[in-house]
Order: sequence, then C-alpha cells, then structure tokens
Amino acid sequence: MWLCGCTYSPTWSQFQADFHLALQKGADLVELRLDLLTPEEQEKWPQYEAWLREHADKLLICNRAAEQGGGHESSLVDRLGLLRAAASCQPRLVDFEYSYYQTSDSIRQKVEQLATRREEHWEHLLLSDHRGEDSTTALAKRFRELAECGAERFKLVWANRWPEENFQALEWQRQANAAGTIFCSGADGWPSRILGRKFGASLTYAAISAERPTATDQLTLDDLLELYRWRRINEETVVYGVIGDPVTQSLGPAVHNAALVHEGLNAVYVPIRVPAEAQSFERFIAAVQRRPWLQLRGLSVTSPHKESAWRLVGDGCSAIGRRVEALNTLMINETQISGENTDYPAAVEWLQFGLRCKTADLGNYRYDLIGCGGFTRTLLTILRLAKAEVTIYSRSGNKARALAEANNCRWGVLPVTQLTGDVVINCTSVGMGILENQSPIDPAAIPSSSQVFDAIYNPPETKLLWEARRRGCATMNGLELFLRQAARQFTLWTGHQPPLRVMREAARRCLPAVTDQTPQMTS
Repeated sequence: MWLCGCTYSPTWSQFQADFHLALQKGADLVELRLDLLTPEEQEKWPQYEAWLREHADKLLICNRAAEQGGGHESSLVDRLGLLRAAASCQPRLVDFEYSYYQTSDSIRQKVEQLATRREEHWEHLLLSDHRGEDSTTALAKRFRELAECGAERFKLVWANRWPEENFQALEWQRQANAAGTIFCSGADGWPSRILGRKFGASLTYAAISAERPTATDQLTLDDLLELYRWRRINEETVVYGVIGDPVTQSLGPAVHNAALVHEGLNAVYVPIRVPAEAQSFERFIAAVQRRPWLQLRGLSVTSPHKESAWRLVGDGCSAIGRRVEALNTLMINETQISGENTDYPAAVEWLQFGLRCKTADLGNYRYDLIGCGGFTRTLLTILRLAKAEVTIYSRSGNKARALAEANNCRWGVLPVTQLTGDVVINCTSVGMGILENQSPIDPAAIPSSSQVFDAIYNPPETKLLWEARRRGCATMNGLELFLRQAARQFTLWTGHQPPLRVMREAARRCLPAVTDQTPQMTS
C-alpha cells in the first residue's frame, strides 16, 4: 500500500521542494496537482520534463476539474492536454475523474493512452470520483461502476453525513481490496483514511504539512506515521476509539496509541465524531454491532454521549456506572457491550490533588458545578457521598433543577452575577474547540478566594482559567484527570498495566508550553 503526500504547490520550484520533503517524511508517492499550479507555471512544464522523468516512479499526477476540487477553471480539452503531456514522463499513477472518463469514447481513448494495457486492466491509471455528498444508493452504484471500469486502481471519496458512513467506506474497501481507495473526506472521515490499510486499500493520502493541505482537515504525514503508526496497521489490528462532539481536540489518540506501542500491542486508537443528538449515538452503535469484522473493541465516550452510553448498557455496567448514570468507557465484543465510568476514581484523585486533601475531607468545601452533563453527574456522586454543599449552574433551568432535586442540592441558571463556592468546576465543553475563546461563566462572578478547576485539558489554559488566574484564584486544568481515566480505560480494554509516564509524555508533547506550569500528580 502506498502513502501519497499532498501539497498545495503553485509553482514548480515549490513542488520540487515539497516532493523531497514528502519523501523525507516517509511518503511512497507524491501527488503533483497540475491544477494547483498557476496558469503561468503550467506553461513551463517542458522545462521540468527531465526532472519528471527522473522521479516518475514516485509521482502521482492529476489535473483536477474545478467542480471536483480543482484549483481553477479550465476546459476539459486543456486539462486533458496538459495531463497527457505530463503523463508522457510515465509517472507511477495518472489520476483522472471517472465522470469525465465516461463522457465519450473519444475521451476514454485519450485517457487510456495515458496507461499501459495488461490483460484486463489499464496499468498506471487511477480513475477517481470526488463528486461530494450523495445518497448511499448513488454511491453504491458508483462504487460498482468504478470496480468494473478497467483501470488498475480506482478511488471513491465523499463527505459523510453520518459517522457510520466511515464503516460503509471500509465495507466497500474490503470488497475492492488493493484495487480500491475508498474513504470519507474531512475530519469526520479520518477513521476511514486511517483504517483503510487494515482492509487492503491501495493507497491513502496525507498532507505534507498542515499549513498547505489540498483538502480541508486533511491528515498530515506526521499524523499518520507518528500518531497513528499507520505502517504498523494490518488486517489483525484491533481498533479502539473516542466518540463525542467535538473530538478533534482529544488527546486520546496521542496517549492511547503511545501506550499501545509501548506495550507491543497490535492495535490503533482513532477519533470518531458522533454528532450531539441521541439519535446519532444510537445509529452509530447499531452500525458497530452490525460489523464485527471492524474489530472495534473499545470506545472512550466523551461529551455529550455519556448519559446515552449508560442508557445503552443498562445493567451491563459497574455499580459506579449505575450510581452516576453516565459512562465514559465501553467494552465491545461480538455479542455484547458493557460499560464503566473511569471518570469517577480519576475525579476523586483529581479533587484530592487540587485541594490537597483526603477523600474524607472533600465535604469541607462548597462547590459550584457548571453544566449538567455526564461529568457533573460523576462529581455529584462523589460530593454527595462526602456530604458536601453543591450548587449546579446551567443555561437550562429545567435540567439544572431536575438534576439538583435528584441529588438534594441547590441549582441556578446561567448567566449568574455572583458565585459562592470555595471550588468552581467547569464540567462543560465551553472553552475548547470552536468555543475555545469563550468562558461558561462571567469571570467577574468568581470570588478571588475560590479555586477554579476546568475539566478541559486542551487548551491547557482555557479562557475561564486565564481569567480566574488574573483574579488571583488558584487554578487547575483537566490534564491529570484525563490521564488517570484514560489509564484505567487502557487496562479495561487490554488487561495491561497502563504506562502512565509514557501516556503523560505523549499528552504533554501535544500541548502548548503553558501545560508545564500545571502541577503533576505522582504515579
């Protein structure tokens, strides 16, 4: 299987530099996008003919149409003419859009002249389809047509509307094996890109650098090779992952993949965005259960699906999970799904560390909890046992009231002008992802004597923590909370003791330097 490096190179000189960088980083092929060259640079191609011939076996050349993601408008005749000229240098693969290949016998003949006929296939020809979103029925039809098109290789790419469409891509990939490259685009399609190798994809694509990708949210060569250890993936590889919305900021892939490699396990951990609606979670789980061949054996469950995970598992979870009514960990086998709440013991340690106290002393503080999600439920269970005074704040008064009444505590509606707790804890996702520049509460409402904790760890200092620190509050982010719950997940899935030092180092490498100011819990 080939790993193809991609780059936005508007000039030949830039492409040459990118070409050598891609090979240095570990790419097998480099994609030359003729359509991304400026019109002036396109005309210079004869000056680079000798160079192209010298490096032909490492090149994949295409000249994409504007409506399929190409760099600029040009006629089919002009695009095909430039592509045929560059293809005369005999690159490893020539990529041409299947929809244009179909237009006439004349176009098909010209495209096939770019390749070499051997038995039933045109070698060195890759027919591709990038026509975007479509119905599953239409995609299935195009998959069958591409599989029978006569090219040595084919590619089918689309923007998935549901997370389980990654699994559909992988299902078709299993059928196509090495002839096909089938994946979903964007960050929501990362699972299909990463796991294509497990199911025999002929090649996958990755940006040479995050600064100049050729598609939105494209994985980089460093991502695939260093974070996901792509070359280690094979048909026996076990799959784990994190589900939530958002998940791109999660350090789960960094810490779990580092731990899996350290322990010598043939497994990979991938991020899977499952939209916030409960229906999305249910559809996703049903899709997993229909596909045991995925070998998906465990999931980290983050906001906003922890309560949905508890409802899914029911009696198939521990006493802690039933008490909290929220799960952050799922264990999956071919016949059943069970669950656990590893947030609970991790949160106890986190609170003890931040407050410099024993479990028995947690009740000596007053707590203001921001949010009504799964982690709030976890903290409420801990603090209720400690007989602590707790107030829940949420933008939804109905949710806050229901949760408060169930836990015999006070509640309030955001925004609020004055908090009263000794300890203020943000349990929401406000402060990360697209909400990174926001705070769940007005910092002016926080007493300067309060300690402010945030369950978010990426970024390591949220706007809430930054504002609280400016007011003189002691602060703590959620990094050690995250690491402790992840370590317990690792043991539940693999039976191995977690290499916590390795996991902590992997996490810290991914975060800005401000993390170094965060106190470190002992192992």
